[in-house]
Amino acid sequence: MMKKVNLIGYLDKSYPNKRNIINCSEHYRYKQVRSLNDFFKGFFILARKFKISFSWYKMRKYFYLFCDFNLNQHFKQVDLIHFFNTINLGKTPSVISFEGTLPIYHVIDDPKKINISNFKKVDKALKYLASPSCHKIIAISNYAYQLQEELLNQFPERKEAILKKMTMLYPPQKLLIQDLSEKTTSASINFVFAGRNFYRKGGYETVKAFVKLAEHYPDELPFTLHLVGDLSLSNDKTPAYNNRHEYEIKQLIKENEWIKHHTQLENAQLLALFKASQVGLLPTSKDTFGYSVLEMQASGCPVITTDIQALSEINDNRRGWLINMPQTKLRHALNETKAEQLQWSENLQVQLEVVLLNLLNHPEEITEKATRALCYIDEIHSPAKYGQALDQIYQL
Repeated sequence: MMKKVNLIGYLDKSYPNKRNIINCSEHYRYKQVRSLNDFFKGFFILARKFKISFSWYKMRKYFYLFCDFNLNQHFKQVDLIHFFNTINLGKTPSVISFEGTLPIYHVIDDPKKINISNFKKVDKALKYLASPSCHKIIAISNYAYQLQEELLNQFPERKEAILKKMTMLYPPQKLLIQDLSEKTTSASINFVFAGRNFYRKGGYETVKAFVKLAEHYPDELPFTLHLVGDLSLSNDKTPAYNNRHEYEIKQLIKENEWIKHHTQLENAQLLALFKASQVGLLPTSKDTFGYSVLEMQASGCPVITTDIQALSEINDNRRGWLINMPQTKLRHALNETKAEQLQWSENLQVQLEVVLLNLLNHPEEITEKATRALCYIDEIHSPAKYGQALDQIYQL
């Protein structure tokens, strides 16, 4: 007998929750719920405020666990909780969407590299996924589904129980324009790059490729480059993430007035920039999904991306430009060693310049790809279809 579900719980108003969960079905009400992990998030915020030193990697695992000590069972706050990247330790029925693997902690890129000390912790987390309280598990891409399956291969006693709960469902994205006639026009082609983690998203290679590209046009440039990202954010230890590169990029922006930089923009401003641009850029070395690609496509702005992780699923050479880069079997960038990182960066710069030069020689392709990008968003990422899929998943 199916249990009637009316009220769906969610943990917070983070970006992934807004994109994949909150109010995504018009037939259910949504309510924020509190849990033990709120304490750890609060501690983390206070620790940063008062500059208390502690290991982020040791603490972060608590961010992705939910435990309400079964209070919901007593007070009937919600009928079901929809999580993102978070595992339910309680008995409240749950649905979990995820972008990489579950659990997200201890397993970063390659499931086969779980060290022995973490093996038991991962197994314990998987036990909760296999439990009756976990109703459904939603991979937001085929990449995530395959990565989770690869992880489960190492835990055969958990695999069958978890796999039968798994499904794949791409995030919803509404069309931001209905027709290309709504786009802002300009004399030159506006390119836009957006990524808070500027260097990891390929910002360094983007600027370098465009500066080299400008040498082909000694008289008048047929393009403008808009950059949105934090030039000082250096949380990834690769050659592109050091002070020397930061200084170089700032100098190049200063020397070239056709490069427009914003450290950050409000979402409405960013979407307006997408609508006013003709081509988007996300030549990233690490990105589990790439929501900005969907937003650009929905703005009639075809995108140049690498083909790592889930990007080759949401972008291709019919509706954008896909740069093939060295990668592992699991679609992660092959850039672990310093030598690989330098080679990756140089390879990306060269390929970017080739794509850009060809694009500028054949600007008619932009309109063709933009039209296909709008059709793709409307067909595959329709919020209405996504809501209907959630309606089926929420039924207990």
